[in-house]
Amino acid sequence: MDLATAREILDDVFSERVEATTPTWSALVRLSFHDGEPATAVMALYQDDELGMQAEQPVVLVPRGAEVTPERYRAFAEGVRESMGFQIARYEGMTGPAEFFQSDLLRDTALQTTGDFARAVRDDEVGARVLSPIQVGDFAAEHGLPAIADAVTCRLVWDLLREQAHAEASSRRLAQQGRVEAVPHLVALVEHWVERGYIFEAQWFVGGRNGHLACTLQLEPLLRRAEDPELQRRVDELAEAGCFEAD
Repeated sequence: MDLATAREILDDVFSERVEATTPTWSALVRLSFHDGEPATAVMALYQDDELGMQAEQPVVLVPRGAEVTPERYRAFAEGVRESMGFQIARYEGMTGPAEFFQSDLLRDTALQTTGDFARAVRDDEVGARVLSPIQVGDFAAEHGLPAIADAVTCRLVWDLLREQAHAEASSRRLAQQGRVEAVPHLVALVEHWVERGYIFEAQWFVGGRNGHLACTLQLEPLLRRAEDPELQRRVDELAEAGCFEAD
């Protein structure tokens, strides 16, 4: 399906504002899209018809290689719309459009109806079950690594990749359970964090601490189990860079 058709569907489905309500505030939310590569999604919150907050994030409107008909794309868009107010209220507005406009869901052909997509957006477990093999698989392919075969290991790595709130616990579990299949992927992920300065200048906080550093501290025992000499060298370089030192 072409991008022009996707935009027509999105403009139609999101033409009306969506209500988001918490015990302390209520807002109407407008989701709109601007063309580009990637496209930009704009989430605007209105209270008493005045703009209260606006967030813009890049999104992929139609994932490459996905088998998408206009009918199925409309079901996806309506599923996102149906869940959008819930998600925004859930996070007290502290979220962005990319958090719920998860177009990678279209890559799982088992999702067909508005209800299918809405459940995957609203239910963390359903969304993780669908997205973890897709997105961890993409990361593996980008780094020339094999897909992670074990579903549990894949899900735990996905928690780190997506910077989930419980990622530190997932890191601890990966290490404690000795999930060595994930070592090459985790080394690549920590190197990615280092390249972007995340280890040393906190971008993501968990319990008031640097989330990236908290994860690497938990992962060290597992990464030290690397058997490949090249992987061992890379782990040593991460250690020298201070990745395993508490701040």
